[in-house]
Amino acid sequence: MADDTHPYLNPANNNEERYNSAHIKTRNVVERCIGVLKKRWACLHRGIVMEPDRAAAVAGACVVLHNMAMAWNVPLVEEDANDDGG
Repeated sequence: MADDTHPYLNPANNNEERYNSAHIKTRNVVERCIGVLKKRWACLHRGIVMEPDRAAAVAGACVVLHNMAMAWNVPLVEEDANDDGG
């Protein structure tokens, strides 16, 4: 492993190149999903500061609630660029 984006820095064969490509595509999907969850749930955006087991339960609950919201066509709330948070 060489860095965060490419498991093989200098792929030596076609299998390593295909692995890198699959890794990058998968990572992009995961990062977009995390971004959507963080947009919907402020507690994920700020960071969960608690015991790991409890943090995992909170993150899991956010995923379940997000999936329910998607099933019920609840839109993501877009933040107003002029909103100062108050």
